[in-house]
Amino acid sequence: SDMWPGRRAWHTTCCVSDSLCVVVGGFVEGRAVGDAYVIDIERRRAHAHHITLSDARGYHTACCRVASDGSARIFVLGGTRDDFGDIGSALSDLCVYSWDPRAPTALAIW
Repeated sequence: SDMWPGRRAWHTTCCVSDSLCVVVGGFVEGRAVGDAYVIDIERRRAHAHHITLSDARGYHTACCRVASDGSARIFVLGGTRDDFGDIGSALSDLCVYSWDPRAPTALAIW
């Protein structure tokens, strides 16, 4: 569905092509979220993907690896469920998403 990710903080964004990026997690109104959006930068359109993360999170880190065929993997590590970044609620898991240019508005858990 087309919708914009809205106001959020402490999320990550990774570029998967020259015109598309993926926004993962963060905090919305003080609450950690576990959603992801594929954003078409040129058209300013977003496609929401409610992928099940092991936990909703913010303050996490993410990086992207784009392969020679144009597909990408997005690696999301750690973070916290707590808006104050309390180390007691820190997460230690790794979530990996795959992105395929043949279905540019979809993400899948790898």
